[in-house]
Amino acid sequence: MSEYGYVNTAVMTVETPQKSAGLFSASIALGNIGAMMTVVQLALVLVIASLLSCASASTKRSLPSNRQLLVGYWGQNAAGPTFGRLNYERDLRHFCNNYDFDIYVIAFVHRLFDVRNKGPDPKLPGMNFAHHCSYVPDANYPGIYECATIGGGIRDCQKMGKKVIISLGGDTCDGTLGSAANARALAYNIWNMFLGGQDLPGKRPFLSAVLDGVDLDIEVGSYKYYPDFVREIRQLMRTDSSRQYLITAAPQCPFPDKWMGPQTPGSALEGLYGGRKEGKRKSGKRKHGERKDGERKRGRRIGNGSRRKSEG
Repeated sequence: MSEYGYVNTAVMTVETPQKSAGLFSASIALGNIGAMMTVVQLALVLVIASLLSCASASTKRSLPSNRQLLVGYWGQNAAGPTFGRLNYERDLRHFCNNYDFDIYVIAFVHRLFDVRNKGPDPKLPGMNFAHHCSYVPDANYPGIYECATIGGGIRDCQKMGKKVIISLGGDTCDGTLGSAANARALAYNIWNMFLGGQDLPGKRPFLSAVLDGVDLDIEVGSYKYYPDFVREIRQLMRTDSSRQYLITAAPQCPFPDKWMGPQTPGSALEGLYGGRKEGKRKSGKRKHGERKDGERKRGRRIGNGSRRKSEG
C-alpha cells in the first residue's frame, strides 16, 4: 500500500530570543513515502520560521539544531478519489510513528473569514482536512469541524518530539485580509482555536491539542496587512512561556513572491523579517511573483497524487 501527500523543499530562517535570524538549509524528502526517499534542495522555495520566547529546556520541545530539518504538509489527500480509499493519505499518527519528519504542517484553514457563518462570531475561519475530518458540531459554523482523531494524533506526535503546526491558505484560499483590524482578529481566532488561547473553547477543532505554530501559504488575493497578523500572533505567543511556537511561510519560487514578499512592503515575509532589508536577487524581466506561462509552484508529488490543494 502506498501513502500519498505533498511536501516542499525549504530554506529556513530561524530567530530565537538569544540570537538574531540566520539562514540554513532545510532538506525535504521527495518521492513515494512507501519507497526509499531521496533528498532535493530548491533554494527558491522558502519556509520562514520564527522561534519565539519559551520556557526552560526541561519544559519545551526544541527542534534539532545540529542538522537539517524535514518538513511535510499533511491533511489534503493528494491522491484523491482516483486511487480508491485504500490508497488515501494515512492518518497523522501513522506518519509520526513510521517516518522522520521534524515538522508536520496540517493543511488547510482555507477560509480566513468564512462568509457562511451565521453565529455570533461571523468572522471565524473555515477549514478543510479532506477525508480526515468532516463532523460539524454547530451548523451555524459549517466550516469549523471537530476532529478528535486528528487531535489525538497531534498529541502523540508531540510526545515523540515532533512539531505540528496549522497552515493558512492553499491555492483555493482568498488571502485578502482587508484591514489591520481584520488581521488582528484573524490572529486572535487562530490563537484561540488552534494554539494556546482559551477564549473559544467550543470552537477548537482539535479539542485539547495545542499546536506548535502557524504557517502562511498565501497564493491568492491581497498581500496587505500580513505584518499586522504576524505582530499580533507573536504578541499572543509570547504570553505562553510553556512552549516554543513557530511562525512559518511558504512563498513560491519567483523572488520576491508576489503575495509573500519579502521585498514587497506590507507583505507577510516583511512581517516575519521584522522589516530587515534582504539582499537583492536577479529575476530577469518578470514582475514580483509573476510566473511564466505554464510555470507551476515548485514542489514535488509523492506517489501519483496531484499538487496539494484545499478540497471542498
